[in-house]
Formats: sequence, structure tokens, C-alpha cells
Amino acid sequence: MDREDTKDLARKIETAFLENIRFLLETKDIHVLLFQDYNKGVLTKRVIQSVLLEARNRAIPTVVDPKNRNFWEYREVQLFKPNLKEVQIGLGRTIAPAEDALKEASASIHRKLSNDCTMITLSEKGLFIYENNEGKIIPTQPRSIADVCGAGDAVISVAALGLAVSMGLEELAVLANLAGGQVCEKVGVVPVDREQLKREFREYAGLL
Repeated sequence: MDREDTKDLARKIETAFLENIRFLLETKDIHVLLFQDYNKGVLTKRVIQSVLLEARNRAIPTVVDPKNRNFWEYREVQLFKPNLKEVQIGLGRTIAPAEDALKEASASIHRKLSNDCTMITLSEKGLFIYENNEGKIIPTQPRSIADVCGAGDAVISVAALGLAVSMGLEELAVLANLAGGQVCEKVGVVPVDREQLKREFREYAGLL
């Protein structure tokens, strides 16, 4: 039986956690910081704000996969990646998975967060990217779906790696989209197959 406590970290633990993060930032060569928020109590408002400040002071890019409890705390991040349901809850309205509606929603997010880019995952429809007031849907590739577990994690992880090596938004979105689709073909939570991803990315690029 799995029991958990999703209350925010106690102040003392929160402080120790932040001290460890600062130590790592000072002693390691960090290329990107990824916030994977599951509303479990670790990413408190203080943790989010403190770590984002540390990242800005060191010019480290930040990537966020948010949940709704602290949806609007991730200000001035480089890449903000909610799913469509989270966007609808955050903005308090229904949003159609169409480019015009998604562009308007992304503009609303940008006005609140001043983030550089937004990536909204759309399940089987792919994902939507928004940057500099321009938006585009990156569709999924045809696949035999076995299990969607871990797909969102694969998308944000690969997107973060792309940002770390200065890939453009559309290029990293295509790569992340392929990674998310790949893990859906296998049962359970599985790692991304690097060679398969490289092959599929080359094939996709050849079709453009």
C-alpha cells in the first residue's frame, strides 16, 4: 500500500534542501535546471522562487513541467510546458486544441509569467509551441500505442536537454515529440532509445 504526505516541506527541511541545491550549483557545471512539479510538496513557493533566482544569477536556462498548485509561480523561465488540461485549469476556461486558441492561451501565460517559450502537450494531437508571438502545432507521428505512462516525462526531459545545448524551439519540440511517442509504443515506464530517436529524427527532418 502506497501512502504519501503531499504537504509542503517543513521550513527546516526546505532550508536544508535549498542549501544543497546552492552547493551543487556552486560546485558542478550545470547546463539546465528542470522543474518537474507533481504537487508533492517539495516544490514550494519558496523553493521555486529561490532556485529560479539562483538560475538567473548564473544564466542557467530553466524548464518547467508545472502542476496547478504553483502554476503561476514559475516566472521568467525559458521553457514552460503544461499540458492542455493544466492550461485550462490555470486560465479558468475551455481551450480548443487549435492553433488560434492555443496561441491566445500562450499569450495569456506569457503576460503573467514573462517566460521565453511555451510548449503545450496535446496528447494524441502532438504539441503546440509558442515563441515571440508565433505559434505552431507539431503533430504526432503514426504509432501503435501500448501505454502512455512516462510520455510526458520523456517529452520534458528531452526538451530540457535540447535547451541545454541551445537547440531552437521547433527543433527541440520535434525531438521531444518523437521521444514521447516512442515510449508510448512500449508497456510500462521505459527509457528513451537513443539510437531509435536519432533515426526517427533524421527521417522526420528528411520529410521537411
